[in-house]
Amino acid sequence: MQLNIEKPERVYLQIEKVVGDIVHKLSAPSDDESIEAAKSESRQILKDLQSNINKQLSELRENADWETFTIAFYGETNAGKSTLIESLRILLKEASKMEEQRKFKEWESETEISDDHVETLRQEIDQLEEKIEQHKKAWINYEKEFDLNTKSFKRTSKDLKFKIKHKKKGVGFWQRVIWLFRPFEEQVELKEAKAEFKEAKSERTSYKKNYSNEALSLKISFTKKKSENQKIEKVLSDAIQHADGGIIGNGRSDYTLDTQRYLFTSGSQKFAILDVPGIEGNETKVVNSIWSAVKKAHAVFYVTSKAAPPQKGDDNNSGTLEKIKAHLGAQTEVWSIYNKRITNPMQLEKPEIISDDEKLSLEVLNQKMQEQLGDNYQRCLSISAYPAFLASSTCLVPASQEIRNQKKFLTNRSREELLERTNMQSFLDMLTGNMVSDSRAKIERSNINKAHQVISGAHEQVFLLQKEKFIPLLEQLKNEVRDAEIQLDAAVNTFKARLSNTGRSLIEDFKRDSRKEVYAKIEKNISNDEFKTVLKNCITKNQEKLSDKLPSTMKRELRRFENNLKDIIKKLNRQTGDLLKVYKNVGNTEIELNIDLKNGINTTSLLMSIIGGGLLFWNPAGWFVLAPALATLVFQVYKAVRSFFSSSYKMAQQKKSVDENLDRVESVFISEFDKGLSESMRELSGKISEIKEGMQLSIGHIFEINQSLKLAEHELSNLSDSLEYTA
Repeated sequence: MQLNIEKPERVYLQIEKVVGDIVHKLSAPSDDESIEAAKSESRQILKDLQSNINKQLSELRENADWETFTIAFYGETNAGKSTLIESLRILLKEASKMEEQRKFKEWESETEISDDHVETLRQEIDQLEEKIEQHKKAWINYEKEFDLNTKSFKRTSKDLKFKIKHKKKGVGFWQRVIWLFRPFEEQVELKEAKAEFKEAKSERTSYKKNYSNEALSLKISFTKKKSENQKIEKVLSDAIQHADGGIIGNGRSDYTLDTQRYLFTSGSQKFAILDVPGIEGNETKVVNSIWSAVKKAHAVFYVTSKAAPPQKGDDNNSGTLEKIKAHLGAQTEVWSIYNKRITNPMQLEKPEIISDDEKLSLEVLNQKMQEQLGDNYQRCLSISAYPAFLASSTCLVPASQEIRNQKKFLTNRSREELLERTNMQSFLDMLTGNMVSDSRAKIERSNINKAHQVISGAHEQVFLLQKEKFIPLLEQLKNEVRDAEIQLDAAVNTFKARLSNTGRSLIEDFKRDSRKEVYAKIEKNISNDEFKTVLKNCITKNQEKLSDKLPSTMKRELRRFENNLKDIIKKLNRQTGDLLKVYKNVGNTEIELNIDLKNGINTTSLLMSIIGGGLLFWNPAGWFVLAPALATLVFQVYKAVRSFFSSSYKMAQQKKSVDENLDRVESVFISEFDKGLSESMRELSGKISEIKEGMQLSIGHIFEINQSLKLAEHELSNLSDSLEYTA
């Protein structure tokens, strides 16, 4: 099927119409009731498929941009996407960035706050804080020394007073008078100690006063500087919202929750960049934003900070590799960017920003991405985003960590050299050159390719549904039905054999009992006329017994056969039900299957009809009509003379007649029994054939669904090829 695209922007609506036509064509009802049941299932599957396709195409239609070439920066949380984009905003003079920088410079002009001024003020605050601390420590040390001196004075004073008191004991009056004018050594020492302590106390009072004055002066200066700094900090906070780097994350996984779009102009080319939330954060908050972004994008940069291929997930959680396949599988142009983390200028002294080991790891990354995305994947680029951001930034908050780092990186290099060294300049040239050239054709190719991926995915889904579910299911159903048919045939043969054996056994019992009974009469030496009467009466009586005994025996065999038949059909139904459960879970299709594999076998009605047909076995008296049996009786005309003279000869001839006539009656009974059994088995075979046909209907049910899927797969394949050719 060739798709005639009138206008590229209408491609999604046209595809929806084509898919609708396919479903309509394959959903035509059937006059055959058995086929119509399968058609109904097929219609539901195809409608579910159509609904899924239309939902995806509707999302593409809502998100598609047909005017502006859009590039999504996509990748792991905290990998540096926003840092790269912020550098591009500055270097390419993105409109909203220019407005932010204008406001920042306006702020600078109004406040006249410079980086040197803020740094000097902060240094002064630090110095004052240090002086206050040193001053406090000096007072503490002085107090400790004064306390020690006080304790020393008290000990010395106590010792001297004790010595003076001891010396004055037993001394005469005149000696005491002399000591008043000429004190002895201990008195002199005590006086000097007191004078020194008094002077020390006076000095402490003076020192304390000076300390308090100086502490107050330092505190006033510190408070003043702190107040000045707080005012500046408040003013600086106003600048942060306009400073470069405002979109860069702070390491939190949920920093960026919504995709941000930035519009750029390079020469005559216009293009947009999308800053997509990280794929390894709290994805429940950002999953819709991520999907919306990749559906809008015409090209994608997968940004990673690890020189290694994306990690695979496990049975419980999708890894980065699976997320990339899911998110980016429809993209026509995907690049990888390895953001080398460089925080020290010394790391830029090497010949290249990436090592040989990193190069080898990035080759593996390229290989893994190629495996996931095919020819749409390009290659990996290496950039160091943070130094490039510092090289491009001109509006950084004074005294911030960024401006300190900027000075560090630009000490021995110019901004231009740093952009070259980080590979940002070559990336910028590629982005504004080949990347956005011929953007109109790229936009159409990308948007149509996304539609192609939807149809291709649906085609693969139907193909897998047919290959992994319905074809194996059909084969296994055939095997199960074949086994059930073999079991049915075996059950019928066994049933027939048991009926035949049972009937013959009862007829043999009839013959044996009749012989025994007539023989007993013969032994009493009865006449030939009485013998004839006895034989006829015995046969009639035992035939009635046989007619009474046969129904219950046949009913018992019929119940056994009926139960056997139910078990076979019940087992088949259970096995087909189990098969459906198994094949519902094969593959990863989202199409809902509600197939009743037992629809073809109406077990109850068939069994009832079989039981009804078995009434012939329950009342088989009609098989044994007495007249034909008695008509076969033949009695020889014995020689009266010999018979008259020899009773033993007569009894022997009578017994011989019993055996011959019972053989004839047995033959008639067996013939009638076999005839009735044959007619009943013929009727039974017809009912068994109906059961087999019911089983085959289940196979036909799945066959019809499989055929519909096969046709749908063919139509979707043609549509997919048409879109691939168009893209």
